[in-house]
Amino acid sequence: MNSPKQKACVMMRVVVSRNTRAYQGLPSRFGFPFAALPRNGDTIFVIPEESDQTRMTPNGTLGIYRSRDRGGSWERLNQGLPQSGAYANVMRMAMTADTLEPAGVYVGTQGGQILASRDAGDRWEVIFPWLPPVYALETVVS
Repeated sequence: MNSPKQKACVMMRVVVSRNTRAYQGLPSRFGFPFAALPRNGDTIFVIPEESDQTRMTPNGTLGIYRSRDRGGSWERLNQGLPQSGAYANVMRMAMTADTLEPAGVYVGTQGGQILASRDAGDRWEVIFPWLPPVYALETVVS
């Protein structure tokens, strides 16, 4: 799932569809940043945002949500992420996952941070705190 079209189609099917229960367990029904693990398409990640008018993480806490069953249930991942005053804005193409095992998941913010998890989302760290706004990320493994 590397192309923007594929990511957008999956995001709409999983998170936006009113015919599913994909919203249950998420703090909002809005959020564009999305990634799926290339080796396990059942595992997906999303960063909910407050609304289309307020594109920032809800309640000033950064939570990345993971589903291991295509959106049937969600768990909030926050170990290593800022939990106060973290009104992050993440653009729709600024989240990606690599093909390693365990998978790495990466997020770029409009504040110029790149966040990384090298264990499929269990723990996070800021690996670059000082970049210009990040609009898109892509992973390459050689």
